[in-house]
Amino acid sequence: MHLASPITLQPYGTVPTLDDAMELAGPGALHLADLSRQLGSGRQLVLALDTRTVFWADEQPDGQWIVEELTADQALLRLPARCGHEAPHEYRLLLRATLDQRSSTLPGHIDQLIRDCQDRIAHLSAVREELVSA
Repeated sequence: MHLASPITLQPYGTVPTLDDAMELAGPGALHLADLSRQLGSGRQLVLALDTRTVFWADEQPDGQWIVEELTADQALLRLPARCGHEAPHEYRLLLRATLDQRSSTLPGHIDQLIRDCQDRIAHLSAVREELVSA
């Protein structure tokens, strides 16, 4: 999965409150509350719709928050597999943020991604069979 155009991720450090961390994502950003809940307390995710990036905030022992801006691809790679089942709507929002948004090419792009995933599953199944039969 690749974004249609490259983006520049901003380096963020520590902010004093969760509200400050969430404000970094800008107006209209979506708090991904269900995905955040799946990750446990002390972790919050916010999707910035204008940049299609994710602000990943981790609470520190002193109560401050370390914030990273990630591409949607990077955020998806960090999420445990169960998140797609436990928070499907928000997971799909992240998936959509990884896609080329031009509606004329989107179905074909999704079809290619599905074929790529099916190929990977086939190879993983073959590796599993090799291990089991060895």
